[in-house]
Amino acid sequence: MKLSSAPQAIINALQNCIKRFPVAVAFITALTLFLIFLIIDEEKTLSGQANGTIVYYLSVGYLLSLTLRLWAEDGRKQRTVLIVNIVAHLLLLADAFYIYHTTGDERQTNWELYVAHAATILSLWLSLFFLSFFKERDNIASWNFTKRLILNSIICYFIGNVLSGGFVLLLTSFNFLFNIDLGYKWMLIAETLIGMLLPTLLFLGRIPQGEQKFDRKPLDSNFLNAVIRYLFLGLEGLYIIVLYIYATLILIRWELPNGKVSMLVVVSMVGLILIEFGLYPVRKLQNKNTDNFIARYLPVAILPLLLLMTVGIIRRFSDYGVTISRLYLITLNLWFYFVCITLFLTKARRINWITISFALIFLLTSAFPINYFSITRNCMDSKIRKMLYSTDMIRVRKFPLNERQYKHLLHILTKEEAVELNDKMRYMREYFGSHYTDAYVKDTTEVYFYYDFLSDTPSQSTIVENYYIGNGCEDFAIDISEGYEKIFRVYTPTVTVPPNQNIVQLVAEFRGEALDTVFVNLDTLRAHKHSMPAPFPLPCASNHNIYMVTHFSISPLNDSRTHKVESIMVDVTGFVLQKK
Repeated sequence: MKLSSAPQAIINALQNCIKRFPVAVAFITALTLFLIFLIIDEEKTLSGQANGTIVYYLSVGYLLSLTLRLWAEDGRKQRTVLIVNIVAHLLLLADAFYIYHTTGDERQTNWELYVAHAATILSLWLSLFFLSFFKERDNIASWNFTKRLILNSIICYFIGNVLSGGFVLLLTSFNFLFNIDLGYKWMLIAETLIGMLLPTLLFLGRIPQGEQKFDRKPLDSNFLNAVIRYLFLGLEGLYIIVLYIYATLILIRWELPNGKVSMLVVVSMVGLILIEFGLYPVRKLQNKNTDNFIARYLPVAILPLLLLMTVGIIRRFSDYGVTISRLYLITLNLWFYFVCITLFLTKARRINWITISFALIFLLTSAFPINYFSITRNCMDSKIRKMLYSTDMIRVRKFPLNERQYKHLLHILTKEEAVELNDKMRYMREYFGSHYTDAYVKDTTEVYFYYDFLSDTPSQSTIVENYYIGNGCEDFAIDISEGYEKIFRVYTPTVTVPPNQNIVQLVAEFRGEALDTVFVNLDTLRAHKHSMPAPFPLPCASNHNIYMVTHFSISPLNDSRTHKVESIMVDVTGFVLQKK
C-alpha cells in the first residue's frame, strides 16, 4: 500500500467496520465513553462494583456481537440470526446483573465466578476463529483466517499505541516548553480514544470477508516453517529426551515421580500442539513424508510421559486429597491422552478440534452448577464435618467455635490431624468465603499458616503470634480533643520483641528527634485486627501527648531450621496529639 493511499485505507476500514459490525461498534464506543467518564468522574458517582460490572458487560458485549456477526455472514436465515442475537444479549444482560449482586458479598470469595466466566469468555473468543468453518473439508481456511486476524490485530494496535504515545508526548511538550500543564486526565483520555477505540475500529474494518475469509489455499511461509522445524522441533526433542532420562532414573531408583513433573509434561504438550498447528499448512501444501511422520508420531513419543504425569497426580491426590487445581490437572492429563491418541489415529488430518475440545472441557468443568469448585467444596466440607463431629470432638463446646475454642480443638488433635483440619478450613475460606465455614467456626476466628503452637499447652494468657496480623484505616478524621493544640505525623521505628512479651515500648520520632515514648499492649492491637474504621489512641509516657494509631502489624520471625517463632516484629504508624 502506497503512503498516499494510507489515509483513504484507514477511512475505508472505518466505514467498513461501521457498516459490517454496527452492534460491535456500538459496544466498543459505549465502553470507550464509559472509561472516559470514569477518568473525569472525580466524585466517584458509581461504586467500584457497578463500574466493574458495566465494563464487563460492554467488553463481553463487544466480543459477543463480533462473534455472532461473523457467524451470521455464512448464509444464515435472518429470523434465526435475530432470535439468537436477542437471546444471547438477554443472557449477557442477566449475567451482568448476577455478577453485580454476587460480588457485593464481602464474606464470599469469587474464584468460582471468575473461573466460570474465564471459561465462557475463552470459548466465546475461540469461536471467532472456528465458528464459521465447521463445514470446511479441512482446517486451511480457518488457519488462514486466524493468521490474518492475529496479524491485523498486531498491526492495528501497534499503530494505535504509536499514535497515542505521540499524542501523550505532544501534551507533555506543552508543559515543558510553555509551562502549560493539561493534567494527566487528558493523557488518559487520549490513550483511551487513540490507543483503544481507534485500533479496535481499524481491526474490525480489516477482518477478512467473502472469498478472503474462506481462503482455502495453504500459505507457504518459509520463516514459519524454519522456526517450527529448526527451533521448536529441536527444543521439543531435547525436552522429551530430558524427561525420558528423568523417567529412567526414577524407574531405576523405584521411587514415585516428583509432583512438579506434571508442569514439565504440560510444557512438552504445549510445544507439541504449537508444532501441530505450525506444520499444518506446509503439510497440506507439500505433503512431505517427514512432516507427516512428525505430526503423527511425535504425540506417540509423549504418551509415556503422560503416564509419568498421571502417577505424579495420583500421588498428590493420595497425599493431600481433592483440591480445585488437582481436579483441573487430572482433567488436563486425560485431555492430553485424548489429543495424542486422536492425532495418531487420524494422522493429524484436522487440528481445530484440539482447541475446540479444550474450550468445551474447560466450560463443562467450570461454568455449570456441578463443577470442580462445587465438587471440591463438598468433599472438603464432608471431611471437615467428619473430623469435627467425631466421637472425640464432641467434647468440645457446641459449634460454631470461637477463636479460643478452635485453638483448644487443634491442641487436642494429633499434630497431623490438626494441620489437616486447619489446612482445609483455610482452603475453604480462601477459595469459597467464610460463610462456608460459619457452621464450624465463627467468622472472626483465625485459621493459621504456622503450626508451632500445636505442640504447646493451651494457655489463657498471651497468645504467641504464629501468623501475620495487621489492620489500618485509609479514610479517617482525627478528633482533636479539647486541650490539644498540635498534631505531629511521627516516625515510629519497627521493634522486635521476644514471642511471649506483651508490652512493647516504642519511640515516636519527629524530624529525627524523640518526641515521646509509647507503651503498647499487643492485646490492644489484636483487638482491632478485624475492624478499624478510625484511628484509636495509645498512651504516651508523657501526660502531654497521646498517640493515634492509623496502621499496625504484628508478624512472626521464624527460625529457618526449626520453623519455630523466634521473635515478633511490631510495626505501628500514626500521629501524636500534643497538649497546650
